[in-house]
Amino acid sequence: MQLDHDVGRFRFRLAGESVQTIFEQNLSGKTHQDLLDEEVAGIVEGKLTRVCSEPAICHEVGPIYTNTNRPGDGERLIMPLATDDGRNEFILGCTFYDWFGYVEPAGGPSVGYTTTFYPIS
Repeated sequence: MQLDHDVGRFRFRLAGESVQTIFEQNLSGKTHQDLLDEEVAGIVEGKLTRVCSEPAICHEVGPIYTNTNRPGDGERLIMPLATDDGRNEFILGCTFYDWFGYVEPAGGPSVGYTTTFYPIS
């Protein structure tokens, strides 16, 4: 993802086929506000902003993709990437995910998972 200064949000530049299948669309150019309700999108954007501004690595474990038709359990790392002039404006994320093959109703923003931020020195 890359920070879009015009809207102050991160946009997908590249997403794996598995992630695009979960959201049932091509994610290139989309923001979390295009995919999630405003409350959940705000929570996600807050994490991405923190990763870039501190900078820090974010590690999450627990239920994942709960606002889709394919919720499961997962673990995610979110890391900042810098531009040539040293500004952290890109996000690199990696998610390990198990979908159990059944469809559940979408969950809310208070799903129980742990989020830890590790400052980068």
